[in-house]
Amino acid sequence: MNQMFNDMEIEKKEDNVKKKLNGAESRLFKIVLCIGLIILVISIGSAFSQTPLPPPRPTPPPINKGSLKVTISPQAAIDAGAKWRVDGGAWHDSGATQTGLSVGTYTVDFKTISEWNIPSNKSVTITSGQTTTASGTYTQQKSADISLTKNVNNFTPHVDTTVTFTITATNNGPSDATAIQITDQLPTGFTYVSDDSGGSYISATGLWNIGALANGSSSTLNITTMVDKTGAITNTATKTASSPTDDNAANDADSIIIDPIFESQIISLKPVILKATMGSSLKITVNYDVSDKDNTLSALGIRIHFDSTRLKYNNFEDLFETNKLADPQLQNDVNNEDNNDNTDKTIVLSYTKVLNESWRNEPLPLELVTFVFTVKNDAPEGSTNINVTKVTGHAGYGFVGNGCSVNITYVHSIHDGDVAPLGSRDGIVNVGDALIALRFALGLETISAEDKRHGDIAPLDDHGQPNPDGEITVGDALIILRKALRIIAF
Repeated sequence: MNQMFNDMEIEKKEDNVKKKLNGAESRLFKIVLCIGLIILVISIGSAFSQTPLPPPRPTPPPINKGSLKVTISPQAAIDAGAKWRVDGGAWHDSGATQTGLSVGTYTVDFKTISEWNIPSNKSVTITSGQTTTASGTYTQQKSADISLTKNVNNFTPHVDTTVTFTITATNNGPSDATAIQITDQLPTGFTYVSDDSGGSYISATGLWNIGALANGSSSTLNITTMVDKTGAITNTATKTASSPTDDNAANDADSIIIDPIFESQIISLKPVILKATMGSSLKITVNYDVSDKDNTLSALGIRIHFDSTRLKYNNFEDLFETNKLADPQLQNDVNNEDNNDNTDKTIVLSYTKVLNESWRNEPLPLELVTFVFTVKNDAPEGSTNINVTKVTGHAGYGFVGNGCSVNITYVHSIHDGDVAPLGSRDGIVNVGDALIALRFALGLETISAEDKRHGDIAPLDDHGQPNPDGEITVGDALIILRKALRIIAF
């Protein structure tokens, strides 16, 4: 029994020991676990302490960009294409804004457009975060296009004859022009004779001072010169000054080429009288000459042009040797060779024996023929031209045709000055006629054609005869009064 109790006691003790051991193991495990966790934490912390941290995020930089806005005036310039740009960059319209410009200083310039003055360049400063503004104003240019044209009345003149150069300056605008100067220095081969500038053309220098020309207006200068030599000669007129600017240089000068002929056959018409009355006979003599006095030439044919509404051709007289000249022939002026629309008839005169050289050695000048006309009774008063042109001529010689002019007047009677009573005539000249003539002269009465025929008597010629001047003036009234008082008679 005791043994059993002893065994039991032993087992009990063993259980206690196990329990104690188990408890110690449990505490030991916990201690070891804690120590391991501590070591792990220390290890992890050490690892983190050895890894470098990223740098701190930098502070954002401040904004350093700005904008620029430029406006342009006036609207007309904008419509014409005005623009602006920065430092030679792209062009922008007025009112546009260029963004993203770095802070700093820039140059704004403006686009060139026709007929406008551009604004001066602008220096602008761009501020961070701000829109800088600038402006530019265009001004319209004043310009005046002065054009020149040059002409001559004869491109193939004869030596020792005159030609007239015509220069026309025109202001084509758009502005009025001032200080206009044209230079036309006559070339060698022409000698100055005269001009119609009234003193504004200086022949020694060729300078023509026009002065001012309004937009659209013109000025013309005629220069008459003597032809000195043969051969092609160029004459040029050039604009040398004007204000405002002339942007068109293409028409600032004009030239013509003249090719003078050295020698000529010359026909000159010589009226027996320079003044013919209605119903009277008029004789025209035809004279022949040669510029170098060479009387060996043979070939020549001419036309005499006249106005058949004023003159009636009757016949010819004193024909130079009928075996050398053919009878003159009256023809219609179909081709208007004399460039005169008033002449409608021609008389053709020509050689008969050209091949036999029948004109050789005749003394010059030579009278060829005399034509006889009658002045028509219903011919209008005034001047009528009788011209001459060439049909044929001697080879190598030019032709000069010198026409003539005859003044046609009405026939005066012993009743000149008889204008009263008004609207009729009483066949006598008295103070009443002088008073009516004075009213005509003062414009108080209307003058009829018949009144003019009788009342236009002044001035008197050297023989005390009426020499009408085409109008009734106070002078006519005074002469009528002197006639009425029997101071003069005609």
